[in-house]
Amino acid sequence: MKKGFTLIELIISIGIVSIIFITVGKNLVLQLSNYKYSISNHKEELYIDQAFLFIEGKIKEGDNIKVLKTSNSDEIEITTRDRSDYIKLYKDKIIISYGKSSYATINNILIGVKGFVVTEVENTIYIKIILSDRKEYERCFGIRKETDL
Repeated sequence: MKKGFTLIELIISIGIVSIIFITVGKNLVLQLSNYKYSISNHKEELYIDQAFLFIEGKIKEGDNIKVLKTSNSDEIEITTRDRSDYIKLYKDKIIISYGKSSYATINNILIGVKGFVVTEVENTIYIKIILSDRKEYERCFGIRKETDL
């Protein structure tokens, strides 16, 4: 009686192992792709939340808040004591400009933005941020008016 495997048995076993590895590899690539997409979405939502938190903090700090409609986009003028800061869309970024609307000292709040729409209704400001991939995020913030103080 011979010990060992025949050539056909080896080829069949290699074929079965190859099919298993291909199936596992395909599933692994699919899961990694889904994970990458999920992380990208979570990161985007985190950046949006951080931008809204920053804007909300500035609005709460402000003594007087005004919504300025310009030909290019909307701006929020936040006056604190004797200084005004402006939050607006500049190119593809939402920025804060310190001192003047077109001042050189700016900080980026959020990049990759296509639209920044600000609407004021009584004591509420509605802010809509439209990203480059057409996703829209909207929040509302309560504001104090000079008549409330």
